[in-house]
Amino acid sequence: MLAKQNKLGTDLTVDAHPEGYTFTWIQWAIIVSVDRLSERGGSLHAELTVRADVRGQNLLLTQVQVNLSSLQIRKNLVKHLADLHTGPEWNTVVETVCVRTVAAHRQGTPAESLEPQEMDAPAYFVCNPLLYDRHPTLLYGPGESGKSFFALYVACLLASGGISSNLAVAPVGHNVLYLDWEMRAPEMRARVRQLRAGHPELTKAPLHRAMHLPLVSCSAEIRREIHERDIGIVIVDSLGPATGGEIERSSDPVAFFGALGSLGCASLLIGHVAKPSDEEKSRTPYGSVYYYNLARSIWEVRLASEPESDQRTIALYHRKNNLGRRLPPLGYTLTITDVQARFDSCDPTEEPELARGLSLRERIKRFLSDHEGRTVQIIADAVSADPDSVRRTLNRYKGRDWVSLPVDGKREGTWAAV
Repeated sequence: MLAKQNKLGTDLTVDAHPEGYTFTWIQWAIIVSVDRLSERGGSLHAELTVRADVRGQNLLLTQVQVNLSSLQIRKNLVKHLADLHTGPEWNTVVETVCVRTVAAHRQGTPAESLEPQEMDAPAYFVCNPLLYDRHPTLLYGPGESGKSFFALYVACLLASGGISSNLAVAPVGHNVLYLDWEMRAPEMRARVRQLRAGHPELTKAPLHRAMHLPLVSCSAEIRREIHERDIGIVIVDSLGPATGGEIERSSDPVAFFGALGSLGCASLLIGHVAKPSDEEKSRTPYGSVYYYNLARSIWEVRLASEPESDQRTIALYHRKNNLGRRLPPLGYTLTITDVQARFDSCDPTEEPELARGLSLRERIKRFLSDHEGRTVQIIADAVSADPDSVRRTLNRYKGRDWVSLPVDGKREGTWAAV
């Protein structure tokens, strides 16, 4: 985390921290904290907290939101502070705080060389094969598909460390913060109790924070908590209320990802599907296209369950990966009773309803895996696809995944796996 100290002479010390800056004047026993920095209308705004040591007591003089670029506001603040506490040269204090904060904030992160270095490494998993370190992963699907239960299971595994149901985390685990816009802590603790009954290996639980405001509005407090508790991973449940505003427009989702990036953590984001549909092209994350564009890795969740059954089958399909190759689908059976909840890995393609979530190429490969020759029509019927789409896919990957077998007297032969 950011922790930089700069001494000016013998009287003033400036400390940079995750939320802003702290100015300390030794000779006047004054501390000015600058937090919640934000650009609005071309000006830099911040919250100033001014404390003074008066007769051995640390007193809060004022806490105020100010426009650091406004001369009139600076003058008013100087007068206000002078009325509260005489002695310090408040004009010097206010001018120093405002001018130095604006300069430091707008300097931003300095440029650095992209010449490769020995310590450089590609993105790596904090939960293999689901979640990358310091990057956002989006998990989306329809309501009641088990997304939140699965996210809590992953959060407990991340906190505990180890291996469970084909998911692997470093043995020491991580500090995890669950940012929850949908459920409160008592209900989540009940779910953790169920998960531990089904998974004794889950020995630790994440921290939980019930959320009310969009992430942009409270990112300063979240960053402070992340810094104080050494949090490495955050879970965001769910994207709509975490974004706030109009999630189908670009500005609010872009602002959300800006706030998310400022946390400096790996993140698992829970989102919804645009239109629950059997049409593959319709199953995209709900909201602006920027949710898809700015997430580095995306998994779609699908559910198959029997009515009034304690068991459901969940499939996760890897729809996007900016950090490596797309990965095979993950499958889990989730069994929930009054006392326990358990995830067990499974092959999602054994469920016809979930097999449709695979790409057409993958469905054809699996159908032809026995090396028997089939016609285009037989393949199309088996994989529930249009024959012309099947024919195009067969020709595209001809010689790589399968071969065409001629049949005497017929215009079109059969196809079989290589």
